[in-house]
Amino acid sequence: MKKYIIIFKKEFIGIIRDKRTIITMIVIPILLFPILLNLTGSIASNQIKNEQEKKLSVGIIGENYGNIIVKRIANLKEIKVSY
Repeated sequence: MKKYIIIFKKEFIGIIRDKRTIITMIVIPILLFPILLNLTGSIASNQIKNEQEKKLSVGIIGENYGNIIVKRIANLKEIKVSY
């Protein structure tokens, strides 16, 4: 068991001495992942907001059929109905 501890200590010290390894394993993920997550979240929320603000256009032919449905669709403010 003592051999494993000695090998572990040597490897650990070797990893700590290598600055490039520390940067790629610790610093970059700590800085990069939150930035990427925030960027992705803001882009997604902007896309959702844009899609929710869109006004849909619906064309109805022969409004005599299904008067109840036509009235309900016409009452929705996010849908523009054209006859």
